[in-house]
Amino acid sequence: MITGYMHVIEECGALVDAGLMDRAEAVATVHRASGGGLTPLGAESMLSEWQTARARLADIFMTAELGMAACQDAIRRQGPGRQVA
Repeated sequence: MITGYMHVIEECGALVDAGLMDRAEAVATVHRASGGGLTPLGAESMLSEWQTARARLADIFMTAELGMAACQDAIRRQGPGRQVA
């Protein structure tokens, strides 16, 4: 999950912005840290928006969680043996 390496995105993003790390090196570092969760292009995108990435991901996860809860509620309301359309 991306939250496991969010600190790497933030650290590398800050280092790039401060001129202390080359962007290509930061992309490679984030890509490696993701364990295949991000493509190099995805890693570059996350670095470009590193300051807001954590908040955006929290919003995505909350939306997904609320959606799953709504689906589970709909299934419970239909009762046993009924299929959701």
